Amino acid sequence: MQLISARLERVRQHRLLELRFARGFSLIAGANETGKSTVVDALHKALFLKATATGRGIEELRSLTHGGLPEVELRFAAAGSIWLLRKRFAGSGGTCQLSPENGPTLLGPTAETKLAELLQVSGPVEGRRIAQLPLRWAHLWVRQGEAGDDPLSGGGEAYDLAQLVQQLQQRSGPAAAGATAAALESPLDRQVQQQLQQQLDLQLTSTGKVRAGSALAAAQQRDSEARSALSQAELRLAELEAAMEELRQIGARLLSIDEQERPALLQEHQRASQLQLLTAEAKPLQQQLAQLQSAQQQLHALLAQQQADGQQLAALQQQASHDQTLQHQHSEALTQLQQQHSQLEQQQQQLARQQEVVAIQRDLATLERQQDQLREHKQQFETLQQQAGAIKQQLQELPVITPEQVRQLRQYEQALAQAQARCQGMATRLSLLSRDQSVTLDDQPVREGEELTIEQPALLQIGSGTRLQLSPASGQASDAARQQREQAETQLAELQSRLAFSSSDAAEAVAQQRLALESELANLRKTAQTIPWAKLEAQLAELPPRRQRLLEALAGLDADPAPLNDLAALDANQDTLKQQNLQLAGQLQQSLEQRRALQRELDGLNQHHSQRQSEIGRLNGALAAAAAQLQRLQQLHGDAAELARCEHELRLRLEASEGRIDALKQHLGQSAEGSSTAETRLQQLESEKDILLTRRGQQEQFCRSLGASDPVAALEQLQAAWELAAAERQRLEQRTAALQLLLQLFRGAQQELGSRYCLPLQSALQGYLEALELPSSGSALMDYDPQEGFGALQLQQGNQSFGFSQLSGGMREQLAGGLRLALAEVLQTAYDNCLPLIFDDAFSNSDPQRREGVLRMLQRGIDRGLQILVFSCTPADFDALVQASGQRLDLPAREPSQP
Repeated sequence: MQLISARLERVRQHRLLELRFARGFSLIAGANETGKSTVVDALHKALFLKATATGRGIEELRSLTHGGLPEVELRFAAAGSIWLLRKRFAGSGGTCQLSPENGPTLLGPTAETKLAELLQVSGPVEGRRIAQLPLRWAHLWVRQGEAGDDPLSGGGEAYDLAQLVQQLQQRSGPAAAGATAAALESPLDRQVQQQLQQQLDLQLTSTGKVRAGSALAAAQQRDSEARSALSQAELRLAELEAAMEELRQIGARLLSIDEQERPALLQEHQRASQLQLLTAEAKPLQQQLAQLQSAQQQLHALLAQQQADGQQLAALQQQASHDQTLQHQHSEALTQLQQQHSQLEQQQQQLARQQEVVAIQRDLATLERQQDQLREHKQQFETLQQQAGAIKQQLQELPVITPEQVRQLRQYEQALAQAQARCQGMATRLSLLSRDQSVTLDDQPVREGEELTIEQPALLQIGSGTRLQLSPASGQASDAARQQREQAETQLAELQSRLAFSSSDAAEAVAQQRLALESELANLRKTAQTIPWAKLEAQLAELPPRRQRLLEALAGLDADPAPLNDLAALDANQDTLKQQNLQLAGQLQQSLEQRRALQRELDGLNQHHSQRQSEIGRLNGALAAAAAQLQRLQQLHGDAAELARCEHELRLRLEASEGRIDALKQHLGQSAEGSSTAETRLQQLESEKDILLTRRGQQEQFCRSLGASDPVAALEQLQAAWELAAAERQRLEQRTAALQLLLQLFRGAQQELGSRYCLPLQSALQGYLEALELPSSGSALMDYDPQEGFGALQLQQGNQSFGFSQLSGGMREQLAGGLRLALAEVLQTAYDNCLPLIFDDAFSNSDPQRREGVLRMLQRGIDRGLQILVFSCTPADFDALVQASGQRLDLPAREPSQP
């Protein structure tokens, strides 16, 4: 199918638009808001939207500026003939006409049905199903903003899947196509697949879970119930065996308590009582010995501490005397530094006063210069004002005339000259060369040698008997020319009267003179803008008070009030004073740092002296306290010799008591530390016995309740029932798994055979990708599913594959454009070896270097028989294609809206 021409009437902003498309490439250029997308939408709706549709689809075509209903006329080639389609979208009153090149015109529904047959679609889209309209030929119609969308994402309806599969089968060869079609389209295969799916749906849901109420669910439920009953029976039998075992253990434990543990504990209790008595007798002796040993340790420690404190006190007193000497030396040095610092501060104050005087003198000199400059500016501004006043006076004396008025006057003069020339060209000229009788024209005598111009019918009389009627050529044209001349004369006279100029030359001379004066006045104003004239008087008025304040400041500093105008000398003097001030500041800083360092040393000496005095006081107090404590110990326990004698006596008594305890422990056969209270252990045995008797009664009752029936026989019956239920469940699960595996293998075989469709389409797409000349060689990959169609579009570059959504905006546009071209190339065989592709402001995200590859890709499609229409607001990008394979159509600029 090939689009030949289009005519739009009253469609949005287009009152009337006619376009004729080339066989290969057509560039429809236009700025934004000139209606490019409107043309794209109108062409699409003319082909696929029903003329009698209502609603949003029709309202989008209506014009708000041009009265009437939208009409679209489209001429195209299809099915070996040229067709003319006319649609008038008027709701229920809409009309559709389809006329073949040689044949009767089809009207209404018949025309819509024939059009759908030519386009190979199911039928026209009605208004209530407007959502289906974008899917019609979506692989060929690229609307603005959709160039980067995946053409395969809309499903098979968006890219004519059935026709595409048929064409791909033909491309694969007769044998391969027949085998694949048989494998994918056999009625027996579809029946087998449906029966497999139906059998599987009886057992499983669409998510793969067991369906409630199915035979498999019932078998699983029976298996679960049988397994639960078997588990409970096994649990009861295990509980009975455990209870009987526990009864045996309880009897053995009670026998052990009565015959073995209880008599042994009674005998152990008696021996432990004797051992506790001996241990209690030895504890007072151990306490007395510990007290004596502690007193000896305290006495030795006090004597040693008293000696160490005395030595430390003597050393501290010597250091304190040395610190006092250093403190006196540092105080004298600090006093000398303070005197030097005071002298430096006086010098700094004198230097600061000199700097202040020089600064005031410099301000006075600067003020004088500023006053001279302001006076000069004032004089310049007054001169400029006088010149501007003179120019304004000259402008007032000249008549007011603008260049536009001069151009208008010249246009009227040219129009009059053209009208006069036209009248003269249509008029008849009469020349009287000689006469022998009287000659009159409209009763006016004509003299010899006179030449007359006749513009209107006139009566020429020669002598008294000859009368001639003279009529100029083209009566109506002559009348129109005279009317134009009269109109031009009237307009020129009115304009000359209004402007007070007799000719355009005189008006132009005055206009040029005014322009020269206005230019000169503008230059004067620019010059005046460089002068701060608005504040001249205020600035001049501020100078005397400032001068007076500076002179008063000099008088206050006892300096010479006479101003110095030599700024260079003042600056040099100021720099010298600044340098001196910096040197003096450095000396002051150095002196201050020396004072601070000496003060820190003095503070450190004072702090150390205070610390040593505190330490001396502490040591004196510690010596006094140690002497008092030593005196108390000697009063309580005697001297060191007395303490040693008492300790020896206590050790002899304690050794005798410990000997008796060791002998008793050897007789008992255990140590005193490892024995526990026998009475407590006897109480624990009695408590354990009571618990065991209670537990034995409970277990005997439990065994009687479980032994009412034969638990072993019940377990065997439940085991047999569970095995039957498990076998049925396993049989149904295996059958369901076999159905799943069979359906999976069946679909896998279909997909494997169906994937062969991808190869011809990928091969066609590869040629367009090679035209792009990507930095690294790339190839496109896709999947095919018999139910879903093509999908999973990817771009493989090197060893990496990128999904369509992972690509950049420009690469998505280019890959989608190449795929659309490949789809059209495969499908064009079914459409008279030609299909139109429409790109509305596409490839906007492609950089200039990659855009050259896009042009090569489009050229490849043109070379392979495709018709490409590009609507663009940047037509220069496609000039190469226009020059090589097509034409350029420029849309008219948008008309301004009527008030």
